[in-house]
Amino acid sequence: MLPEIYEALVEVMDKKSQRMLWPSLPPALQQQSTPLPLPPITTTVTQTDYTTNVPFTTMCDSSDPDHSSERSDSPAKKRRMRGGGEGTSGTSKCNINNSSQEVGSAISKSAAIIAEAIQSCEERGDRRHKELLSLHQRRLQIEESKAEINKEGINGFADSINKLANSILALAGNKNQSTDPK
Repeated sequence: MLPEIYEALVEVMDKKSQRMLWPSLPPALQQQSTPLPLPPITTTVTQTDYTTNVPFTTMCDSSDPDHSSERSDSPAKKRRMRGGGEGTSGTSKCNINNSSQEVGSAISKSAAIIAEAIQSCEERGDRRHKELLSLHQRRLQIEESKAEINKEGINGFADSINKLANSILALAGNKNQSTDPK
């Protein structure tokens, strides 16, 4: 699901930047634009990935092309480098930066909301799993106590039968002694 989210976010960024950059680019640069490759998809996600908020402003904030960040080959940076400020005025460049900041901020907020939703879903799943284990353990305890009660009942029943047999034998023995002619 995370690669799909990433692709959707990249698509939104591409559409937003194309709307803002294309009117100010010369026609030669508009024809040369090619789709950007996606970064490698990671399949392992740790719990800390959900709670850390990576500021997107480091990627979108700087208008300096020489600014180096961790992801210097990011799509936003390539778009800025490709645009290069040719044919743009200072105000339109400022508007693009402000718009990029707004988009980056919106993406950051969306990613935080998605991360919180995923984390709460996992927590609910963990809680349900613990409750299920607790219920299973309680069921085993009830079955054990039921088996113990049945065992005690059978032992009591066997003791009662033995006492009854002893009483019958004693009564028969007394009757035999009283009927013996001497």
